[in-house]
Amino acid sequence: MPALKRELMLGMEDIPAGEEKAIEEIVEISLDAMNVGCRPVLRGQHPNSHGCVWAKFVVDPDVPDELRYGIFANPGSSYDALVRFSSTKESDESKRDTRGMAIKLLRNGETYQDFVMINHPVFFIRNAADYVLFARATVRAKHSRLLRKYPSLPRWIKAAIPIAILFNRFFFVHWKEGIILIMLAIKPRLNLLDIQYWSATPYRLGPHAIKFSARPTSLASDPCHSLRDSIRQDLLSQESSFDFLVQQQTDARKMPIEDPTKEWDALKSRFRRVATLKIPSQDPGDAQEPCICENFSFSPWHALPEHVPLGGINRVRRRVYDEVSKRRRELNRSA
Repeated sequence: MPALKRELMLGMEDIPAGEEKAIEEIVEISLDAMNVGCRPVLRGQHPNSHGCVWAKFVVDPDVPDELRYGIFANPGSSYDALVRFSSTKESDESKRDTRGMAIKLLRNGETYQDFVMINHPVFFIRNAADYVLFARATVRAKHSRLLRKYPSLPRWIKAAIPIAILFNRFFFVHWKEGIILIMLAIKPRLNLLDIQYWSATPYRLGPHAIKFSARPTSLASDPCHSLRDSIRQDLLSQESSFDFLVQQQTDARKMPIEDPTKEWDALKSRFRRVATLKIPSQDPGDAQEPCICENFSFSPWHALPEHVPLGGINRVRRRVYDEVSKRRRELNRSA
């Protein structure tokens, strides 16, 4: 007799069997993949920093009553914030790439709450089990025997071999995730102050499940040769701002907690503004200056109880971010 589907309620997580074992393997692969020969050891996620700026996170005075939890419980309150802009593995800034924005709210100089986002509304991996398959395929692609055996192959062939291995071992079956990853990889090169960012994964907001987004409300200039120089050029002469928005889950099936590859329908539940991120005019420093954000870790799990991350990908992040961050700090202190 087939098992009955579990009835999901709004905000309910549905942890699959075997997830903890999958997360252990992902942590192991992530630690093995760290470039410990490089000093300083870079972040495992979004290592390419384009700027770190001071800001104010101001809660709207008219936050709807049903959304007044955690940070948003006191309308009109404000928090000092650090904002880090970043990219994934692409060091050549002329190329298209996924961009990130991480907001760290501070209280007495210490982390109070982090909001971590990318410039796409969904994530490209469904769950921990798929993450293991993708991680294994990535390791196989990186350490291809063909690349070791034929080191003099033309550059375009060297670039094509890992892609072919990833497709064969993961994206041939998980083709929808492949489309999302392509969309992430070909994001146009824009000024990072002129991009909308999304949480992609769900979070708690008191008794609700939500996703959040930061949407620019000020006009930024065209990007310079350096994305960091673009931010500096704008902030030396003007302030920048973002609306901070939340989208409430209203359908447990069509707006899933456990599958962040599915976008929540904004027509069924619109994004509502609950705060404003105000970045005053400042000099964030040039590319040669050390970035203050590199002394901090940014994690979805730096969260108040009212804003706890939800879903399998966030449960993966909790272990991976903690273990990789701990190892990175240990290695950099010993350098």
